[in-house]
Amino acid sequence: MILASFAPWWGLPLLPVRHLTLVALAAFPLAVLGARLPGMAAWNFVICGWFAAALLPHLQQSWDAPTWHLDTAWLLFLAGLLAMGVSNYLPTRFYLAALVLGGLLAWNLWAMRLGANSDPVWELAGLQAGLGLAGWLAWSWPVPEAKDAVTRRWLQLRDAYGLAWGVRIQEQVQAAARHARIVGQLTWFGLEPDEGQPLDTVGWQRLLDAVAAKFMPESATDCQPPATA
Repeated sequence: MILASFAPWWGLPLLPVRHLTLVALAAFPLAVLGARLPGMAAWNFVICGWFAAALLPHLQQSWDAPTWHLDTAWLLFLAGLLAMGVSNYLPTRFYLAALVLGGLLAWNLWAMRLGANSDPVWELAGLQAGLGLAGWLAWSWPVPEAKDAVTRRWLQLRDAYGLAWGVRIQEQVQAAARHARIVGQLTWFGLEPDEGQPLDTVGWQRLLDAVAAKFMPESATDCQPPATA
């Protein structure tokens, strides 16, 4: 979007550049959906397929054509993918950044629909301010306080991969805990004990680490319990 906002100043056609920027941004929610071992490398072919399909409008019309446009079907498909990416992080600590970014993306998609070929000064300033605000919120928003190592690891996974993977991880770990007869509940906000029963944090930790190794293999041992004599 930074390139798109400066396109008029550099003499570039705004609509094709704006579309390229949105296509690149849409690749991120797609990449998150395939961020699990095994199969992470194979998912790269899906990302390549997305770029190949999304760039078809640039092959069907001249880059600098004054009537350059994006068909409604393509625009709706792109909007749906971006909306999925934004909504994926609304239940996480990045919700404010996701809301700001979502508003920015919605405005750009609407501008694509209108077919505007130039941006006024206030629009350029607004785009840059919105991007800066979303980045600052994502970087500076405080991490929720964790009561134990299990909750800390769970919040890392939940916030990094969003709702799509978070719900699935939560269900898998909870089902494994029931099968192993480990008491407690893994809620969206962390590990909670059953009434009147002590938590087996070591058991929960092992179950969650087994799942975390498929997403964060380089940090799979961060929450391992200390060795005891």
